Amino acid sequence: MRKSRTPHPPSLAGVRAILFDIDDTLFPSSEFSKLARRNAIRAMIQAGLRATPAQVERELAKIVKTKGSNFGGHFNLLVRRFPSPNPDRIVAAGIAAYHNTKSSISPYPDTARLLLTLRERGYVLAAASEGVALKQWDKLIRLGLDPFFHHVFVTSTGQEGKTPAFYKRIARKLRLRPSQILMLGDNPAKDIVPASHAGLHTGRLLLGKHAREHAKASFSLRSLGPLLQILPGPAKK
Repeated sequence: MRKSRTPHPPSLAGVRAILFDIDDTLFPSSEFSKLARRNAIRAMIQAGLRATPAQVERELAKIVKTKGSNFGGHFNLLVRRFPSPNPDRIVAAGIAAYHNTKSSISPYPDTARLLLTLRERGYVLAAASEGVALKQWDKLIRLGLDPFFHHVFVTSTGQEGKTPAFYKRIARKLRLRPSQILMLGDNPAKDIVPASHAGLHTGRLLLGKHAREHAKASFSLRSLGPLLQILPGPAKK
């Protein structure tokens, strides 16, 4: 078994707030997306889309890459690329199958217990995510994790994204110095680099599709569990 990489993190004694990314940090988002899209493709073919699963999967991947994961018309564009006797029925079947798959999502093991323990230790907990606020709230509620967070911050991909300014704004709203905040996430370009530039401590989760990418964080983990051994407890005001 490969161990978590914890290269002597700098002192975290002054940390009073912890920010968590959502996708591939609190739950296996990449795995869920693959499952949901495959279920949607299967339903669309059963509803009359004339193509093989492999053909549809390739075209859908192209659309997602071009339009982004938060675009609302993936299936509408997809149905135009293949013979479709009843496009509305096919799109509706895909949407229904995709959303029905949401009932299967669950957090990484022990995530709820970890968040509860951190709250009991006195940390301020916040989700810090990029995307559509309604969708991010939907994930937290379906995961049953929303009650653990004192705050939820979502920045729009189109307007700003996860920039250093986003993290500095969170620090101001929390009335803390950036050095009193730890950001945990899986994506180097969105969770680690900009948060570091803003002056936050950073913890890298080596999970999901970005696990092999390089990033210099304060420490790296392969699961959230060891976080409890790294954090000494929040500093006094």
